[in-house]
Amino acid sequence: MESVLSARRVVRRFDTSQTPVVALGGVDVEIPRGKFVVLQGPSGSGKTTLMNIFGALDVPTEGEVFFDGDRLDSLSEHRRDLIRRNRYGFVFQSVALIAMMSAYENVELALRIAGYEPKQRRERAEACLAAVGMAKRMQHKPGELSGGEQQRVAIARAIAHRPSVLFADEPTAELDSHLALQVIKVFTHLVETEGLTIVMSSHDANLRELADVVIELEDGMVKDVRTR
Repeated sequence: MESVLSARRVVRRFDTSQTPVVALGGVDVEIPRGKFVVLQGPSGSGKTTLMNIFGALDVPTEGEVFFDGDRLDSLSEHRRDLIRRNRYGFVFQSVALIAMMSAYENVELALRIAGYEPKQRRERAEACLAAVGMAKRMQHKPGELSGGEQQRVAIARAIAHRPSVLFADEPTAELDSHLALQVIKVFTHLVETEGLTIVMSSHDANLRELADVVIELEDGMVKDVRTR
């Protein structure tokens, strides 16, 4: 399988006033293109740190990180910002939707910021909301939506500018099992229909059967990689 992201001997050390904390202790891992990849492990295992490094939100203390063949960790902050803005999408636990705007307006605003023309914004916003099963709820404001519906709107917003990779950090942590499954089904659908690569961190062991690849981390190291 072709890799879209790769880490080679990646170390991330945080120097504190006490003993330095080693969040990643020399990670070698590949993220295949067009797959649903889940990073699993207990708190402190390094999964969020690894996701932040792949997402150009952080840089390793040692080692190399590649995105589409480019050495990500050696790029200027401006180049990394362009990648985050144009090539990546992000979904977090907190959906951070604008309360006074409808679902459609939240997605349309992201496209406005990305420089889309009005007609393009309308068509793409509607298409993205339909892709996550929110076509009939797009005129509702966040306060009128369930937690799962809000997260689906956040996903629509994150994919609106057609990113190559979607990063999702514990997006189902605040949802019950039924709503969490709805969100995961949205992810698997987007991988199949949009060709997205999705990298998601989660504590939920039930996701092992739904992901294409599960990367298990423990104490800052890759413990196991399972491919479906």
